[in-house]
Amino acid sequence: MEVKLSTMHPMAWLVVAGTFLSRGVYFMTIPFLAIYLHEVQGLQAASVGAILGAGLLVGTVSSFAGGLLSDRFGRFPVMIGSVLAMVLVFVGFALASQVWMFLLYSMLNGLFRNLFEPAARAMLADVTPPEQHLRVFSVRYFAINLGASLGPLAGVYAGSTVSTTPFYVTAAVYGLYGAALFCAMMGTRRSGLQSEVTTSVNRVTVREALSVVVRDRVFRNLLIGQAFVCTAYSHLDSTLGQYLGASPDFAHGVQWFSYLLVANAVGVLVLQAPVSKWAGRIPPLRAVTLGGVSFALSLVVFGVFHTLVPLIAGMLLFTVGEILCFVVSEVAVADLAPEGLRGAYYGATGLQFLGQSFGPWAGGFLLETFGYGHGFAVFGVLALLTLLAVPFYRAGEKSGRKSDVAHDPYSSPL
Repeated sequence: MEVKLSTMHPMAWLVVAGTFLSRGVYFMTIPFLAIYLHEVQGLQAASVGAILGAGLLVGTVSSFAGGLLSDRFGRFPVMIGSVLAMVLVFVGFALASQVWMFLLYSMLNGLFRNLFEPAARAMLADVTPPEQHLRVFSVRYFAINLGASLGPLAGVYAGSTVSTTPFYVTAAVYGLYGAALFCAMMGTRRSGLQSEVTTSVNRVTVREALSVVVRDRVFRNLLIGQAFVCTAYSHLDSTLGQYLGASPDFAHGVQWFSYLLVANAVGVLVLQAPVSKWAGRIPPLRAVTLGGVSFALSLVVFGVFHTLVPLIAGMLLFTVGEILCFVVSEVAVADLAPEGLRGAYYGATGLQFLGQSFGPWAGGFLLETFGYGHGFAVFGVLALLTLLAVPFYRAGEKSGRKSDVAHDPYSSPL
């Protein structure tokens, strides 16, 4: 079923537009923060790693809280509060001068960003009919990648490695987005559209929410499977670059790695629409299963071939896996979650990124164990690790069939 962009709810457009702008300015600063901390602030590599890692860890842990808070107090209060807090965080980054300050603001950045994300995704699902979920979440993912592609370019131009100005720009954009969300909230109240947007209080307790989420076998299996594919995804920013840069099999490995990153960025923008359209014709859990297989095959290609064209083909396989696993899974969660616990479900998905934290360590360990000249062994093991997602996806699909919740999202709820 085709869904025209003109039929998207105004709040969906606000979420998507805010996603593009916030991700753009976020990637204008955060990717360069490590360089800024080392070159300008003079911090050692271990301190830089601890600062950035603390933010990721806090974000993973706080994601469930963000979703649950949006269920209890409404989407708008959590989104607005988180965005305005981000204004203070990035002003803090600009003014910080000591290690503990950067550590604090990194942790607050991880906290408020992951309080916002599940509430925003739940809002998107709230205002969108089930048959349009895949299309709308595809548009959101397109906005994320467009912002992530343009943000670093803006960061280079703005001098993010040596200047605090980009931090102030980021704070200003978050402030404008917060103001837009506040105006939208007031507008929905005046126009009587509260019923379309979750603003009412849901008094479910943390224990009750956790109980429902844990007992949902389909969601539980999906979440475990996603943790394994997040491990695979993490190798794009870690293991693959190390391997290409240090392996004796590549004379121009660093240059080729930059080509592969471009291929991934362009591939997401070009392939997302056709892949998402095709994925809409099959059950969501079957689509993410194929995405996991695509991730695994791409890792095998990286380990086997030593010429550029096959590596680019492998990156396109990687991109297909990325689209299937990270876009379609959003639809699956939207359709699985009970109406009053949609935020909690999206918050719980943050746990899948523990796999993304584990991936770089696993890749580095295998590179040290087998050596940079044995790519097939390294990426073969990583591919097998990725394929561990498949039995969990399949188990989730079977559980869904038994409970009548694993159908095509274009014909009935998941």
